[in-house]
Amino acid sequence: MNATSTVFAPRPELLSGWGGHPLLPCNVWSPRNTADLQQLEQLPDIIPRGEGRSYGDPSIICDGNVILMSGLNRLLAFDPDQGLLQCQAGVTLADIQDKFIPQGWMLPVTPGTRFVQVGGAIAADVHGKNHHRTGAFSNWIREITLLHPDGRMLTCNQQVNREQLLATAGGMGLTGIILTATLQMKRITVARIRQRQTRVKSLEEMLSLLAAEDEQHEYSVAWLDCTATGNSWGRGVVFFGDDAQLNDLNEHQRLEPLQLRHPRELNLPWRMPSRLLSPAVIHAFNSLYWRTHSDREGLVDLYTFFYPLDSLRNWNRIYGKAGFTQYQFILPEQRCESGVADVLEQVSHYRGGSSLAVLKRMGAGNGLLSFPLPGITVALDFPLRPGLFDLLTKLDDIVIQNQGRVYLAKDMRLSPRHLEEMYHELPRWRVLRDQCDPGRQLASSLSRRLELT
Repeated sequence: MNATSTVFAPRPELLSGWGGHPLLPCNVWSPRNTADLQQLEQLPDIIPRGEGRSYGDPSIICDGNVILMSGLNRLLAFDPDQGLLQCQAGVTLADIQDKFIPQGWMLPVTPGTRFVQVGGAIAADVHGKNHHRTGAFSNWIREITLLHPDGRMLTCNQQVNREQLLATAGGMGLTGIILTATLQMKRITVARIRQRQTRVKSLEEMLSLLAAEDEQHEYSVAWLDCTATGNSWGRGVVFFGDDAQLNDLNEHQRLEPLQLRHPRELNLPWRMPSRLLSPAVIHAFNSLYWRTHSDREGLVDLYTFFYPLDSLRNWNRIYGKAGFTQYQFILPEQRCESGVADVLEQVSHYRGGSSLAVLKRMGAGNGLLSFPLPGITVALDFPLRPGLFDLLTKLDDIVIQNQGRVYLAKDMRLSPRHLEEMYHELPRWRVLRDQCDPGRQLASSLSRRLELT
């Protein structure tokens, strides 16, 4: 069907990723069902968009067509014997967790926010605090249905069209529009995590503790103070977690072990002035975090453990109109200690350092453009300021020298040359992309910038 005969029309809108940059004019479509989507098949330069939580430009395209998937948000079927959930791609992880945790099921893998749609979680192949044990989101996808721009529908699973599934997981929405997914859910008996936190005084101590203990725990992650200097350089807090069991609860808690508690949420209604997040404020925040996170252990509600930032809606507005970026990289195990130290050394010379830094261990990747590999990943938040991209380009060189890569879902400025050096399965992915979208209709500002389309 020709797109000019559609029964709905686009609206012009300025869109950005979660980082607020770049902010680009787009034509935004809001389909309500698969039939609406099929009416868009003749449009050029189309990209699906979920909740807009990728940090840079993967789900926007300047003067192109952005398809909001939030209208396709139905839970289709659930098999309680096998724990299989079939849903449309516009369902959010919050939709799933809110409904199924009280029934004794949860997602086996979840990123740091629940405000992500299933389609976006697959396209970015998101990971959580348990990647070293259970892999990425795509490890728990049993089947997807893809809509190609020419109208073809393709079912992909481990037996049928497996290569297309591997190209779609981490493929940033460039192999087709995900319509439905079948997810393997995880059985739980308690809606809490048994958490232990330990302060460490150096990067060496942090990496040693993770190497010694994270295989014993389902979840592990560490916070790094990138503003500390002198004898405090490399200090941080390591968090270990495991799914709580009934015998961890007191008598009162056992009455409702699956009660899902939502932390009180605050909304930041407007963007803060960028100047408020000065180097002094960043240093003060990190110092306060260090002082208030001493060694302790206990039970933590699921949402407090997995989604601490979700309790402040629109927290990205803290960074003001200028916006921010998160530089997330990973280095293989044998290169991690010296490579991470080199990166942090460069960051320490940048004014203000990183406002927030998180480190964790990861296992093997899955999709052809999936980010993980066995090693250590660090995510560094930076307010957008003059000179920042020059610093990040230096960090790219360190990452490449250490055989690592950066996460495309967080990127807004990587070069095509560096992409080629980081993602060695790119030629294989390009072949599959051309099979899925021979007309190159699927495109984003990220794909244009990185010469993927």
